[in-house]
Amino acid sequence: SDALIGAAITKGEIYYALKDFAQAKTAYLEAQKLAVEKENKHLISAIYASLGATEKRLGNIQAALENFLKAAQIRGELKMKGMQSAALVSAADMYFLLGQFANASENASKSLEIARITGDRVTESNALYHLARVKRSQNERLASLKLIEDSIKIVESLRGELISRSSRAAYFSTVRDKYEFYIRLLIELGIESENKDFKAQAFAVGERAK
Repeated sequence: SDALIGAAITKGEIYYALKDFAQAKTAYLEAQKLAVEKENKHLISAIYASLGATEKRLGNIQAALENFLKAAQIRGELKMKGMQSAALVSAADMYFLLGQFANASENASKSLEIARITGDRVTESNALYHLARVKRSQNERLASLKLIEDSIKIVESLRGELISRSSRAAYFSTVRDKYEFYIRLLIELGIESENKDFKAQAFAVGERAK
């Protein structure tokens, strides 16, 4: 029943939160089996996404990729555009970790297109970040800079909408990687071009990130 599936998913979420990823995977696989028997595609897609995140934490990048791609496929079939976009950007991340930059760029671009249509600013920022990572890896640093700047603009807009200091701090913890990437890229550009403006900009970004 759906109640049993929900219980297995909750068990997986608890183990995941406790960082017991092996047990989380076991629970999600149990939930997946039940969801497949019930032919509940909405839950199946959610479980694939959860398995993808779990496999990533276990270091199984190829398995994580396969799960994210399945989640994206099912969500596309179900017209769940927002959730499909999130799964595609996760797949882009896995492709990047596997060194498959063309596939990473393709999936991030698809995610970006959908996120802009649906107005999902968080996923739009994530997609821009992953595209920036690809460009940097291909030594296209100026193109990477434009992409990460656009990503950070969204981050700071969202951050500005949060009222409490604690909420802003909690949000920043989820986007720290973007700022660190931005600063490293500016420093690299400064060294490469001997342009002190890049180094000054890197310092300014570091101050904004506090």
